[in-house]
Amino acid sequence: MKTFTKDIWISKALYDQEEKDAVMRVLDSGWLGIGKESTRFEQSMAQYIGVNHAMFVNSGSSALLLGLKSLNLSPGAEVITCAAGFPSTMSPILHCGLMPVLVDCELDTYNIDPIEIEKAVTPKTEAIVFAHATGNPCNMEALKPILSRYLSIEDACDTLGARYKDRMIGSFGTVSALSFFASHHITAAGGGGMALTNDERMMTDMFSLRDWGKRYVQPGYYQRNFSAYDTDVDGIPYDVSYSYDTVGYNMKLIEIGAAFVNEQFKRLPAFVEKRNKNHAYFMKHFFEEKKYERFFIPPRVYPNHTPSWFFFVFILQDGVSFTRKQFGTYLEKHGIHTRPFFAGNIIRQLALRNASFRVSGSLANADKLMRDAIMIGVHPGLTDENLTFVTDTVDSFLEGK
Repeated sequence: MKTFTKDIWISKALYDQEEKDAVMRVLDSGWLGIGKESTRFEQSMAQYIGVNHAMFVNSGSSALLLGLKSLNLSPGAEVITCAAGFPSTMSPILHCGLMPVLVDCELDTYNIDPIEIEKAVTPKTEAIVFAHATGNPCNMEALKPILSRYLSIEDACDTLGARYKDRMIGSFGTVSALSFFASHHITAAGGGGMALTNDERMMTDMFSLRDWGKRYVQPGYYQRNFSAYDTDVDGIPYDVSYSYDTVGYNMKLIEIGAAFVNEQFKRLPAFVEKRNKNHAYFMKHFFEEKKYERFFIPPRVYPNHTPSWFFFVFILQDGVSFTRKQFGTYLEKHGIHTRPFFAGNIIRQLALRNASFRVSGSLANADKLMRDAIMIGVHPGLTDENLTFVTDTVDSFLEGK
């Protein structure tokens, strides 16, 4: 087997001179806070996803928290979500003083099981939080009727560019969230996120929460450099920029990130195409040519669903002669970076040891992902040589097993 000395990263941000030039334009302008670049990106992403409103924030996690806050749920209300995945899908439920109700995932899609959602519903249920894991869309055919009955938060942080039929993933939740962290499909210079909705009231609430609790004003006010004293606070003439209607946070991102991601957005179609092509290469080799179903559970994509793959996931079949640790250690030893399935079954993490939550049904699949799943990269920076090296390395490990 050919020796490969350069690490094969699980993710890699790709950018070029255009992104660097965009950053320099902002620096040369002298305006580094939210400005025209941010507004342009919000408008572009709202149009791309197919929603009325989009708000640029500092992370996908912030978008999820702001979205859940904007739903104005009853204190202690139950919110159903998946036990398997990334912590920021579940943690806003606790931050908002609500009761997480954790259900199992489908093992071969990694996503929340709609059947388990229905079983978990009680009179206290007010919302659903669902994530499309690793770029594979949830079963929207089954989820849509459920979502029509409840408010929802759609975590599309892993799945930018995916579709269900002719509709973009990220357009199904009451509020949806995207991430532009460095490892994601596109990045705002290493960070960033976005909250999306069709509800104007929710968007104005999220704006206020994002900006320290500031009173909502139309986009563009950040560009002014004067005080107008055009509103009042408790009968006192005051500037709207310093009028606060709620107790908020600071979850904005700077204009440099917006300029960077505007250039990244132009590359998104090519990035998604390459991610899906790389994933298809692994699928063909591992499951069509080598018939490795005896070792790993193949991923499933529902009809009429088009992924935008984030990672390639191996799940060890029960009874194989090796462990996830042995497989992962072998890949890492050969320079192929790996990850477990995010937090796995979140209730096993220390963070939830003293938290209040309810479990509905078995979490056997979430446990299986935590024990036996391992992820490798499919990012657009992988070369043909990289892909061949990965398949050769996996073949070498499995030889004789």
